[in-house]
Amino acid sequence: MCWLWNTIHICKPLLQKPTTKFDSGCGWPAFYERLRGAINRSPGPDGRRTEITCAACGVHLGHVFKGEGHKVPTDERHCVNSVSIKLVPETSAL
Repeated sequence: MCWLWNTIHICKPLLQKPTTKFDSGCGWPAFYERLRGAINRSPGPDGRRTEITCAACGVHLGHVFKGEGHKVPTDERHCVNSVSIKLVPETSAL
């Protein structure tokens, strides 16, 4: 089955394309790119990571890590909390 988008359970905006999902080896769903305007970024208090939140409702999605050497176009890993996403089959209506 082909997966089209991942969406937040609460407000269900489109966040990332399935083609940007990759296996980072961390065990969490990882994406290398967001849909423009769907996710906000803010510096984390530890200075090592960036928090990502839903632009529509503000719910915490996870963190972005840069420069880890993953062979993806952006050299970023969007480590998304699996509880905050729902995979939707390509043929399903959102």
